[in-house]
Amino acid sequence: NGGIYPMVDGGKGHSIALKYDGTVWTWGLNDSNQLGYETENGMSLEPKKVTLGANNEQAVLIAAGDKYNLAIGMSSKVYSWGNNNNGQLGNGNDDRSATGIDTVKYKDGTDVEGAVGISTHGNTAYILLANGTVAVFGEEYDNQNYASIVSGLNNILQVSGNYALSISGEVWKMSKDNIPTKVMGYKDDNGNELSILKIAHGTNHLLALDTNGNVWTLGANEHGQLGTNSRTASTVPVKVYKGEQNSGDPYLSGIVDISASKFVSAAIDVNGDIYRWGANEYGQLGRNSTSKFLSDVTPLASSDVTDNVVDEKKDSITTVTGIAAGGNNTIIIDAEGNVYNFGDNRHGQLGMGSVGGSKNVA
Repeated sequence: NGGIYPMVDGGKGHSIALKYDGTVWTWGLNDSNQLGYETENGMSLEPKKVTLGANNEQAVLIAAGDKYNLAIGMSSKVYSWGNNNNGQLGNGNDDRSATGIDTVKYKDGTDVEGAVGISTHGNTAYILLANGTVAVFGEEYDNQNYASIVSGLNNILQVSGNYALSISGEVWKMSKDNIPTKVMGYKDDNGNELSILKIAHGTNHLLALDTNGNVWTLGANEHGQLGTNSRTASTVPVKVYKGEQNSGDPYLSGIVDISASKFVSAAIDVNGDIYRWGANEYGQLGRNSTSKFLSDVTPLASSDVTDNVVDEKKDSITTVTGIAAGGNNTIIIDAEGNVYNFGDNRHGQLGMGSVGGSKNVA
């Protein structure tokens, strides 16, 4: 519908969704106005619509931070709302306690326009612009409450956390005090450099999907989030093992999409099957168990979601078309546009009309 692709994302106790009609919906914790509307008891147990700007602009992309959100409107301007203690809203307001919905601005007060991508990393936000450059603001950039352009970074296709993917398939790491550095090590068995199609950044780990449909990870691994059948960290990219995937390849293959959250990684293959690995203390892997550490790649089978679907529209999740992850929960979209959420529900972020505990699938 005019280029709007439905999507979901999760923050630190709240969830956000973009529908095909460009409307934005939020639910869960609201102690910093991260839902974008007033609530009783500091939370909302069901999704409610957010109004973007005075003209109620349609959104085309959304992203959730810890206790704040970003959305790109049809105008290509970026809206932000929620906690702003570290300047992560980028609205240029000297009053950091102001949490209302506003546009992201440059230091001179003009609105950031031409946005085609957004991402967050804790309390830092990243905006991909149509000219291939990246604008940043927030905690990792001296808590600045306005957008500035990252120097030395051009021809960027995607941003995820403090990493950027170039049009040529190269991955770059951004930091305040240094020029961007290229991530090395994405190579095939013959030592040839691989081109990367998509990246996904968790708290301290990174996923990368190559053109062959394999997934690579690097970074922290205390919860098995690298998918290497161990909990040993890696400073260089390593391939993810297939785990329970039924294939002749020892590594996860045929992947078309990836996602990462706090300590969890996830992927979707060409058949619409979903695979998750990492922490599971809140049931965020969607399995019928809450084993604290699961370092295998573990596909979500139909039997895992029976008897747990709140609206009882169906007995199982079949083809998955979208995936995202919050702090301790995972959100997926099926081919019919239904949204499923599993994991931590202490703030009502599962959107199941109640609060407390955790659930395998809501």
